[in-house]
Amino acid sequence: MHSAYAAYVTGILINVVGFAGATGRTVPLVATRIYELSFFIGSGVPSVVYYVLNRVFPVIGAADNFEEVDESGYEDKRSVHATE
Repeated sequence: MHSAYAAYVTGILINVVGFAGATGRTVPLVATRIYELSFFIGSGVPSVVYYVLNRVFPVIGAADNFEEVDESGYEDKRSVHATE
């Protein structure tokens, strides 16, 4: 859960300097370009941060591998008739 907060904050902070430039302050050109691409940068950077943090600090109780188990009781009629 803490990794989600950290990723959220990085998504905001990456654009703060560029936002200051949009309000009339003098900022580096790189900050302005990052701010112009804020939708992509603001979602891409937090995604990478969230992934890395969850790899470095895995969630307690999370499984090491994914096993899909069908608990619905659904039986595919096509596969039953194909084997007869």
